[in-house]
Amino acid sequence: MVLAALPMPILIATFLWIDRLEPEPLKHLLFAFAWGALIATVFSGFLNELGAALLGVPAPLVSPFVEETLKGLGVLLFALFRRREFDGVVDGIVLGGIIGGGFSFIENIQYYGIQFQATAEAHGAGAGFLATVFLFLIRDGMGLFAHSLYTAMTGIGLGVAVTTRNPALKVLAPVGGWSAGVLLHFIWNFSTFNQLAYFVTYILFMVPVFVGWLLLVQWSRRMELKVLERHLPAYAAAGWIANWELPALCTFPGRKRARDWAKRTLGDRGKRAMIDLQLAATELAFLREKASRGQDLHDFSQREQQLLGLLSARKQILQPAAAQQPFGTAPIPTQPSGGPVPPQVSSQFPPQFPPQFPPQFPPGMPR
Repeated sequence: MVLAALPMPILIATFLWIDRLEPEPLKHLLFAFAWGALIATVFSGFLNELGAALLGVPAPLVSPFVEETLKGLGVLLFALFRRREFDGVVDGIVLGGIIGGGFSFIENIQYYGIQFQATAEAHGAGAGFLATVFLFLIRDGMGLFAHSLYTAMTGIGLGVAVTTRNPALKVLAPVGGWSAGVLLHFIWNFSTFNQLAYFVTYILFMVPVFVGWLLLVQWSRRMELKVLERHLPAYAAAGWIANWELPALCTFPGRKRARDWAKRTLGDRGKRAMIDLQLAATELAFLREKASRGQDLHDFSQREQQLLGLLSARKQILQPAAAQQPFGTAPIPTQPSGGPVPPQVSSQFPPQFPPQFPPQFPPGMPR
């Protein structure tokens, strides 16, 4: 169990880093990990053996279809029942990756236990330990992100489905993502029947695929920043966002510089205020992006008011020091971005909201 747990902080930290622009709520990440570690592993163990017996083939050739279906169902639940927080490809990658991480954690416990017991019974505890460490280097050293990669492919397909207006693509994208995950999983499993084929497949196929996946992740994160660039100017034009704030919102280096400045200038309270301001602005941009795609948002105005209240409250903390424009300014574009027209800012700063709209996080927004 210790060996299986060792690489988990690396895997989890990687997906948290990918998700840093608009972090998923902690309860969603915990559910995703538990789905992979409990639901997917329990049912796949039974169904893999059943499928292998019915088809007369080894279980590793059945498991890609069974496991990617069960893990993918976890991502599908988020896409269907948590549409408010499931915004697109990056969310699909992160939730799919966490589900895959939970699955590999439990699967590795099983594999390491079997390896140690079998080798120790035949050659002693020392040999069992060495054999288990060698298996750890193979599975977690070479394949730490394997299950996460497979399930993230389904997540990518579902992320495309929730952002497109094309009815055919809403169906084809998830099916295509799931098929890609199954194919990658199948090729990897098939290579394990021959030691030479295993290492050749790893070097010539899996490594390039993983590099390509990383490039796709980076592109997807840039596309999320484009959402901010597209929609925040509407709030800037309405007076909610100042020109000094745009550099602190629309680029990753700018967001980090702004948090560092707030920490140096105003301490922990200032840094927390800047983080809250960035999260509120990000949520506003994604809210408008959904509205511009024609997604039915019956509570759009209420959520917008809540986020604007939070934005204004945090600006009140930062405004005196930030008036010196510590990290530059950016021009405020005037071109329309689509979606409803934002309300005009009050002449009094910060704008005063009725008591039912206190400056707090809306439900589902990370704290």
